[in-house]
Amino acid sequence: MLKVLAAILHLGNVTIMEAVAEEAGGVDSEGSAIPVNDRHRLILAELLQLDANEMRSWLCHRKIVSAREVFIKPMTVEEAVGARDALAKHIYAQLFNWIVTLVNKALESTGTSSGLLVCWT
Repeated sequence: MLKVLAAILHLGNVTIMEAVAEEAGGVDSEGSAIPVNDRHRLILAELLQLDANEMRSWLCHRKIVSAREVFIKPMTVEEAVGARDALAKHIYAQLFNWIVTLVNKALESTGTSSGLLVCWT
């Protein structure tokens, strides 16, 4: 639990900067990138046991799947920051739900009386 909380904090500190992205057809567009030596990205990847280079790529790109093709589209800095923050919120919400589930299981009654259940939304 503490590793996940630490990872969320480091995720929020990952630096996302402007970069020129080359899209299909050789067209340059506005994009974003994370510096290779960003220590928060490296710590985040270690804490969650993820590939640091894949994390660097997927925080700045979106995958679009159509009926016939798969496109990898670069995100602007604003989009990447929004996606990074949304990911942090999602991980935090999942952790919170897991904790509530554990508390509910610990408070379950084995008798005939109804037990107290904790429920936050």
